Amino acid sequence: MAPNAERGTTWQQVAADLRRRLEAGEFQAGQWLPTVRQLAIEYAANNRTIAQATHQLRDEGYLVARSTAGWIVREQRSIVRSTRNRLSRQERRAGRGAFTTDCHEAGIEPDVSNDVRLQTAPDEVAAALGLDAGTEVCVRERIMRGDGEVLQLATSYLPRSITAGTLIEEQSSGPGGIYARLEEAGYELTRYTERVRIGRASEQEAREMQVSPGEPVYRLRRIAWSGERAVELNDITITGHRYELVYELPAE
Repeated sequence: MAPNAERGTTWQQVAADLRRRLEAGEFQAGQWLPTVRQLAIEYAANNRTIAQATHQLRDEGYLVARSTAGWIVREQRSIVRSTRNRLSRQERRAGRGAFTTDCHEAGIEPDVSNDVRLQTAPDEVAAALGLDAGTEVCVRERIMRGDGEVLQLATSYLPRSITAGTLIEEQSSGPGGIYARLEEAGYELTRYTERVRIGRASEQEAREMQVSPGEPVYRLRRIAWSGERAVELNDITITGHRYELVYELPAE
């Protein structure tokens, strides 16, 4: 229990004790945390102190806000996003794309909603793909769920000169995903470049991912290459609390 407020109870002390209780399993995933008023009485602290503590635990992935109703304890099982095999041909031959490989490894059921459209490439995308300004691209905007929970948002841009007449322009791109379709079309994938940043969920992202605005997220930009040609740019937003990013690098 944190010291009495008159001696200077801090939000860090409250957060540390709540973190200990959460990790000990005193509160289970999906359970409501006691109200701010109840916690303020329990910790002999004011509402501001409790609010700071619970927001810190939200940022660490322990809690999720449900509007003004309070805080719910979040599932702590991590999904490992490993570079070892998620983008491999072996996984594509098994009928799995990168996201479904992650879910398969974690033992959860994937579900993906797609919005597919054709449009002029934004300038930044055209530059990254080595396209002329005004070039048409196929855009695949996806909401990716595991066991019903939104885990990723992803938007892929591919040159229309590659995707025309393929399943890449359909709602379902078929077993193995768009990378399998690219290779079937003769674009053997030879490498990927991926940049990772830490950000905060925007209002729109928070609505789509069912998290609190400002919650930490990973932002990744991956470019898939066939030889010296960039064939896809994928902007990915991942919930920070559910993922571990694991990179295996050769020691050469």
